[in-house]
Amino acid sequence: MTSRGGRRLARAARAERVDRGLGIREEVEFFGAPERLFGCRHLPMDGPAAGAPLAVVICPPVLADFGANYQREVRLARRLAAAGLPVQRFHPRGTGHSDGDRADLSFAALVDDCRAAVERLRETCGPAAVALVGSRLSALAAAVADGEGGSPLVMWDPVPSLRSYLRGGLRARAVHRVGKVGAAPEGPDDQRARTGYVDVLGIPVGPALLDAGDVPVLGEAVAGGPRPLLLVQFAPGELTPPYAAAAAAWRERAIDVTAAVCPCDESWWFIPDRRAPADAVLDTTAAWLAARAGMTAA
Repeated sequence: MTSRGGRRLARAARAERVDRGLGIREEVEFFGAPERLFGCRHLPMDGPAAGAPLAVVICPPVLADFGANYQREVRLARRLAAAGLPVQRFHPRGTGHSDGDRADLSFAALVDDCRAAVERLRETCGPAAVALVGSRLSALAAAVADGEGGSPLVMWDPVPSLRSYLRGGLRARAVHRVGKVGAAPEGPDDQRARTGYVDVLGIPVGPALLDAGDVPVLGEAVAGGPRPLLLVQFAPGELTPPYAAAAAAWRERAIDVTAAVCPCDESWWFIPDRRAPADAVLDTTAAWLAARAGMTAA
């Protein structure tokens, strides 16, 4: 984090919180360089056993999705830690408490931040394997970050493509501005020409993301051969066509896909009252990850 004058602000190296009710410890720190990532590690009370069978990195979504999903991620992390699985959460650069300018957010940086979080978890906990949980755009980033490693992968309501994701954001921007008093609202192209970015619900989205050409579509994001994959759709009903097509493409490559529908009335770009997440999402994910580790979910 930097001050407005560009001077780096001093930070404590690490803070710790003990929750005896849940039987967990939480370590908060900044890691990485030169731009630092804010991270929170959730651990069993006595710490992870050496060579734990599995640890988990939660890759949070960005832009408006970051706040929408936050409580869900914290609750999952605490639940897994209580069951004995170490968990690393983090804020991507330009998001939350991490360094970086929000307008500089890029898919490549998001992938690098996922990898940095995995490396930090390996350094501190030394697990036998690391699973990744990614939501929305970060579900694609988590898949790319692991490359052909074959790690267990959980994708919460992943975006089918960057194009569809940005289109949804711009549509929400237009709806939000309907009925505003005063002069006609500035269009996204005009605003970008004037400022270099587009304001999407109060968040500046710059050319690094708007013009990104390195973001795979959902069906192509998961590389390599066999691996276990949990695809969670938040909308009710059958799997949407993009999800069904992606799952079929993955299965053709011998990827062990579990598809689950866990409705939780998530509108993403349109943020009403943010309350507790649907328990079905947490139940399904915790049970699936525990099974990969040969454990029982809490």
